[in-house]
Amino acid sequence: MNNSVELNRRLNTELARFDVLALLRVLKNQGYEEQCMWFSSHNSLASPSRIIQTLVLSDTQEKKMARIELNLGLMSGGGLLPDYLRCYMNQANVDAASMIEFLQFFEHLLISHYLIQVYPEINADLFTDWNKSKQQFVVLQNMRSSCGVYWLFQTVFAEFWVVLQRKTLANEHLSSGIVMGCTTLGDQQTLGNSSHLSGEGFLLTLTLRECSGVRSFAWLQEVQWRIEYLILPFLNGIDTPFDIKVLMGASQHTLRLDGECVLGSHSLPGATDCEYKTPLYSGVVNLHETAQDTGISWGMPCRIHI
Repeated sequence: MNNSVELNRRLNTELARFDVLALLRVLKNQGYEEQCMWFSSHNSLASPSRIIQTLVLSDTQEKKMARIELNLGLMSGGGLLPDYLRCYMNQANVDAASMIEFLQFFEHLLISHYLIQVYPEINADLFTDWNKSKQQFVVLQNMRSSCGVYWLFQTVFAEFWVVLQRKTLANEHLSSGIVMGCTTLGDQQTLGNSSHLSGEGFLLTLTLRECSGVRSFAWLQEVQWRIEYLILPFLNGIDTPFDIKVLMGASQHTLRLDGECVLGSHSLPGATDCEYKTPLYSGVVNLHETAQDTGISWGMPCRIHI
C-alpha cells in the first residue's frame, strides 16, 4: 500500500512531462494490467495545458487499479458534449455526479479505442506481436523499386539527406575458368574468374544534415556500421547493383573564433569548407553466410504470385 501511495505521489508531480503511452508503460512495469486501467475525461471547459490531468492508484488484495483522467473525451475542454447537456447537469434537481459517472462508462470505451488507433503498437486486437508486424511491413517493401530503396535508406539514415538516382553501373560477376574441351568461346565466356558487366542500378548519396549534432562525431564509422548490419541484410539476394557514397564536409582552415562565437556552436568565420565523397559499397549484395540472415527471399519482383 505504501508503495502505491508513493508511486501515485511521484507520478502526479511529473504528469505534465508524460504522454499517455509513456504513462501506460510505467504502470505496466509496476504491475498494473491493461484491464485494470480505467480512462475518463476531465470535466472542464478550460483549455488544458497537458494531456494527463490526474492519476489515482488503488491497491487491494484482489487487484491493482489505475484511474487515469485525461483532457480527452466528451467532458473535456473542446469535447463533443452538447451545451444543453451541460446546462441540464447544472440544474438543481439533477444529480450531476451520477450523470458524470454514467458518461464516464462510455468515455472509457471511447478513449480506449482512440488510444489504440493513435498507438497501434498497443492494439492487441490487430497486432498480437508488434515487432513481428513491423518486420512483415518491411518485407512488403519492394527493394527493387526506387520508392522502396529510398524509404529504407531514409529510415535508417534519418540524420542524412538521401539522394537516389538510377544509373548504369558496372558490376563484377564471378565466372568459372575456361576448361579445354568443355568451354565454348563466345559472349558468355570470359578469361579469368570474373567479368564486368553494365546494368541499371541505384546510386545513393548520403549528405549529413546541418542540424544532426556535432560534426566531430565519428559519423563515417556510424554509417559503415549501419550499412553493414541494417542495410545490406535487406538488400541481400537482389540482382541490382548499388553504389553507396557518403558526402562529408571538412574545413581546411585552422580554428579561429571571433567576437561572440562559441566553440561547437558557430561556424568558423571566413572559412570555406570542402566536401569529399567516401565510397561505402559498390556492386550486387551477396553476403553468403557471413552476415545476419533476415529470412527474406527476394523472388519475383511482383508482390502477387498466383
